[in-house]
Amino acid sequence: MNDAIGQTPRDVIFLSHAMPEDTEFAVWLGMQLANAGYRVWSEATQLIGASDSGAGSNKLSTQ
Repeated sequence: MNDAIGQTPRDVIFLSHAMPEDTEFAVWLGMQLANAGYRVWSEATQLIGASDSGAGSNKLSTQ
């Protein structure tokens, strides 16, 4: 999928939810994905992930 010349790899998963009662599941899913090595942005947990991107206030934390 990322074998095209000049295509930037996509390495962050955006995780969102609409209902407050889904927050617990969104946090759980985000942690599972981060523990599996994915970088995950979740409004429930802010930014979490497997590496540090240095992206200002929305910085990915290191697990």
